[in-house]
Amino acid sequence: MQQVRHELATRSAQRSGDAQQSWEQAPHWLPDTGQIADKHQYTLQELLQYEDVDFVDNAYRAMLGRPVDQDALAMYTQRLRDGSITKLEVLGALRWSLEGEQRGTRIHRLRLLWTLQRWKRKRLLGPVIEWAHAAIRLPRTARTESLNHARSVRETQRIGELLNEVSNLASSRCAQLERQLAELTTQLQLAESRSGVRDEAHDARLGSLEMIVQSEFGPEVLQATAAGVDPAEPAATRRPSMLVRMSLLEQRLEDDAAELRQLRGQLDMARSFAGEHEQRLEALRVAVEESAAAGRDHHARFNLDMSAINARQSRDEGRLDVLELGGRSQVANAASASGAALPSPEVHGSVSAASDMDVMYAALEDSFRGSRELVKERVRPYLHDVELVCGADPGSALVLDIGCGRGEWLELVRDAGYPGRGIDMNGMFVQTCRAMGLDVVHGDAFEVLRGMPAGSASVITSMHLVEHLAFETMIALIDECHRVLRPGGMLILETPNPENLSVGAFSFYMDPTHRNPIPPDLLLWLTRSRGFADVRIDRLTQARDVVFPELLDESQPGSNSINRIIEQFRAPLDYAVISRKTS
Repeated sequence: MQQVRHELATRSAQRSGDAQQSWEQAPHWLPDTGQIADKHQYTLQELLQYEDVDFVDNAYRAMLGRPVDQDALAMYTQRLRDGSITKLEVLGALRWSLEGEQRGTRIHRLRLLWTLQRWKRKRLLGPVIEWAHAAIRLPRTARTESLNHARSVRETQRIGELLNEVSNLASSRCAQLERQLAELTTQLQLAESRSGVRDEAHDARLGSLEMIVQSEFGPEVLQATAAGVDPAEPAATRRPSMLVRMSLLEQRLEDDAAELRQLRGQLDMARSFAGEHEQRLEALRVAVEESAAAGRDHHARFNLDMSAINARQSRDEGRLDVLELGGRSQVANAASASGAALPSPEVHGSVSAASDMDVMYAALEDSFRGSRELVKERVRPYLHDVELVCGADPGSALVLDIGCGRGEWLELVRDAGYPGRGIDMNGMFVQTCRAMGLDVVHGDAFEVLRGMPAGSASVITSMHLVEHLAFETMIALIDECHRVLRPGGMLILETPNPENLSVGAFSFYMDPTHRNPIPPDLLLWLTRSRGFADVRIDRLTQARDVVFPELLDESQPGSNSINRIIEQFRAPLDYAVISRKTS
């Protein structure tokens, strides 16, 4: 019977494993189109071939280079299903978002079709444009409908085939389950019958033992045991034999041995816990000693750095004093030689007449800088950074722009509800800004910054200024900005990007007052070394439409070497180093 039961269990397990394996290998339906490849350039057809959830996910991967989050997936999918938005509008919204602009994915004809789709939303002109566009695309629409119909028929056929396979597997699985249930029912009946036989045999053996005990010791032994009296005690009516007493002693010894094993197990657990606790204490002690040593080393390095900074600051102050004395003596000598009285120092509230050089430089900016609206679009993304710093209380947060120029950034700051102030040495620019009602100070940036109390500004910006400064002057400007900023304040420095060879070799020198290009990593290091934290580089592409040279196909000979050269002309034209003053 044991061999029969073993054979039945083995065969049942084999049948159950085969069924489980076949059920796990059941076919699953997947759409024809898979996940889109990661590239920098796509055609519209590559994206529009997807539908519903697959379209939204692949649009995020192509435009933003990442999977879609659940909230955006639910929102866009619902709007696509109810017809309140089209695929073109989803692609346009992702492409020209801030994150999409940073990635810079190119899609042929997307801008034209997206603009046309937006015009279709107009109340009066939209229907006319939509009818005209539908009439033009009528031949292509018929072909597209034919392709979509063929694809839907193919998908329906595949789904039907998969349903048939799943139905066959389900039927087979149900039959297997029914057979297993029948076998289990039979085994249960056999087990119940065997259990009944064992119970009857046990009762018979127990009755035989009771009869033997009664015949040897009398019924009093059984009565005393049932009442809880030890029949081995003298108080019992009859003294049991040595066999019964030895059995009782063996039972007590087994109980004591079990209790002893339990105590030994608890003792081993306590020893193990004590050992782990000692190891943790030792590791904690070592970590505390290492932290203390590192803290002492850091404190010593900090003292050395502070000593070096104080010495350098003393040398810089001495140099500034010498330069200031030398400048004053030169001005006094020039005034005495010309016989004219020295003019009174100009206050920040007034503007002297613009010099010929100021007028000429303003004309140069108008010719090569671009229109005011173009410059506004380029600097508009900085409003997000300003909101991160000043969003809680915009009325009390000062945005200071050094070298404000024509005031495009100050105008955006004012329209966003933040107090803004500009500084510029060009009298022509100052007159232009004040004519627009902007708060602009005419003077040297260092003098104005030194006159401001520490921690009085929330954000300091400087667009295309640091490339005009000498190295020592640039460091002094960064240090003064660090003093004027409040804890948690932000410093934004924008400058041309020499990573683009066209900028570093040509367009940078369209401004004759430029000194030299500044590599992004150098400006990042300088800003961080002067005490700023959370320093990052933003390579700027907003409103900077430039035709970049196309890369050669990898199959062409020498494409790798040539593409490395072409990549040097595809870098963004400008970059910004954005940092925060630590609290």
